[in-house]
Parts: sequence; structure tokens; C-alpha cells
Amino acid sequence: MHSFYYFQCYLHYRDGMDELMDVLERHNIPVLILSAGIGDVIREGFHQQSTFHDNIEILSNVMIYNDDGYFIGFQEDVIHSFNKTRASEHNSSYFIKNKERDNLILMGDTEGDLHMADGIDYLRNKVSIGFLNVKVNELLDSYMAQYDIVIAGDESMHFVTRLLKTVFDNVSVAVS
Repeated sequence: MHSFYYFQCYLHYRDGMDELMDVLERHNIPVLILSAGIGDVIREGFHQQSTFHDNIEILSNVMIYNDDGYFIGFQEDVIHSFNKTRASEHNSSYFIKNKERDNLILMGDTEGDLHMADGIDYLRNKVSIGFLNVKVNELLDSYMAQYDIVIAGDESMHFVTRLLKTVFDNVSVAVS
């Protein structure tokens, strides 16, 4: 990776992202970030914000550089909003490695993101959380009909973290 291109990464992750990633790492929960964005930038943003743990994998568009360090294109097929299901199939090693994990929390910010887990046939439980950032009044009914949980506006990740902590606390009590 040519990190010298990223003197300062101006990505703004939702408030509470650090705590969420820490909780997931502490409970050994694998995280796949499937994004139509540029993976190099996403990874650098995580590193600069000290939230990138070993349990996180990024499946996104990866930049290719020539020998002189100039950007010349992207690896493999470009991932966009409408092919995330197909893109996840390309990362079958992630799904094979985590096949015993039959619970999924899917988080997305478009209606197309709901299909990211299509084709994963071993899931027992899936909870979808939709982040509705724009056109809230126009899209709220549609999101509510499709996602299990909808978080409207530019809200933090605190709800998701509280939800997971509640689940982990109840699982610990049930196992004891």
C-alpha cells in the first residue's frame, strides 16, 4: 500500500464507531466491511482512528499503482451499490472461514445493501439495521418496511453498541 499518499485521512466515521469495534473485537466477532468505496482509504481511516482490529476485513475497491507510484486503476471488478451481493461471493474465503457463524447483523445505508448477504444459506438469524441519512421523510416508510431497525439522520453507533452489549450480557447469563 502506498500510504505516503494519505497524509491525513478526512473520513468521518459515526460517533461511537471506536467503541463498537472494540466490543466486537473483545467478543471475537468477525467484521466484514463490504463497501463500494475505496478500500485503501477506508483502511487508512480506520488506522488513523485506531479502530482497526485483527477481526476486521475490508472487501472494497483496491487501488493499483504502477512502479512509479501512480494510480493506474482498480483490482478485479469494481464494487458498486448494485453488485455487492456478487462482490461478497468473490470473498468466499471470509465466508468459509466464518461458516460456523450463523448469526448476522447487516448494516447498510441504501436499500440495495439489504441484499449483501443474499446467497449465504447457512444463516439462522439476521438482523438488518438501516441508516437513513438523506431524504428521511421521503424514504422512511420504505426503509421501515425493509430493515428490521432504522436509524434516521446522522446518528451515532451507540444504539448498535448497546444492542450488542445487551445480547452479549444475555448470552453470558444463559450459558452460565
